[in-house]
Amino acid sequence: MKITSLLLFVAPFLSVANGFVVRPVSVHRPLSSPTSPLYSKEELSVVDEMCIENVAEFCLNESCDIEEYEALINQLQDQRDLISEHVSKIDGLLAKLRDHDADQ
Repeated sequence: MKITSLLLFVAPFLSVANGFVVRPVSVHRPLSSPTSPLYSKEELSVVDEMCIENVAEFCLNESCDIEEYEALINQLQDQRDLISEHVSKIDGLLAKLRDHDADQ
């Protein structure tokens, strides 16, 4: 009898306590955003670049799977292409500024 009365006393508080539990808004990320910058064509951060360099050094000194080599090559080529586009835009802006300066 004491256990039943104790459970009846505690039960309402247990349901209220669940309301204060912090839960993540969503367990899954939206499909529209990439899960990692390493797998998207975005400019990598310095930390991501260092990670790729470390993996490349490891693969050169140790043996890596062919898939890892291909992934590294693809990532580095993507970064080269992005940086080349960025440099082209900067060169275009510099040329416009120099032409504008020469006209005055």
